[in-house]
Amino acid sequence: VLFRSTLPSSAADTGSSVHDIIEMVTKYQIEGKKITKKEAIEILEKDWESRAFDNETASNQKKEEAKTWLETFFAWSDANPNTPVAVEKPFSLEIGGVKFTGKIDRVDKTPSGKYVVIDYKTGSAKVTKNTIGDDLQMNIYALATEKLYKELPEKTVLFYLAKDKLVENEILDFSQFDALVFAVAHKEFSKIDFSDISLSDNTLIFDANNVLTKTQTEYLRSSNLNYASIGRG
Repeated sequence: VLFRSTLPSSAADTGSSVHDIIEMVTKYQIEGKKITKKEAIEILEKDWESRAFDNETASNQKKEEAKTWLETFFAWSDANPNTPVAVEKPFSLEIGGVKFTGKIDRVDKTPSGKYVVIDYKTGSAKVTKNTIGDDLQMNIYALATEKLYKELPEKTVLFYLAKDKLVENEILDFSQFDALVFAVAHKEFSKIDFSDISLSDNTLIFDANNVLTKTQTEYLRSSNLNYASIGRG
């Protein structure tokens, strides 16, 4: 096997180590090559550093957990109809005068040519289908994808490997709306009483800097008006 990964220097690094192997597997896939599940687990076995753990039992338990995460990834990858186009894709983005930089774990392209953003998690599933739409990281990734590829992704996905769980969020297509109201930086927006304003069904209120109050957002949602935000959990 000609593949190698740095695995792990401490118990806390196990998630990062699995992430590194998945990154390597995906890079090879993009290049038209292939690392099999067996080869990936061999890499894990070969580079595993048991001295990073308190005892052999703890090391073996964590290693078996890491193997399970890899098996979960390969099962998903084999059934995934989309094609990876980028891994650890760097981006720089400015929103309301605030600069964000980072890397997107994975960008896929669907058979219909749409983009899908995937972020791997090895911890507990803290974000749900009801909250992912307000997740700061995933919304920034969506906007970064638009900047990188000139269009918003079809959806963003959190892939919780430890739970074998996908949390998906379909991204709003801004082009479908007649009006787009940005609450960007002015705190005056927090004083607006939306119940006094006539808003059409095709109006989207996009709170890009979280200046709207809880009362305002609850009214917008309860009235079934189109509302989106960056990072309001």
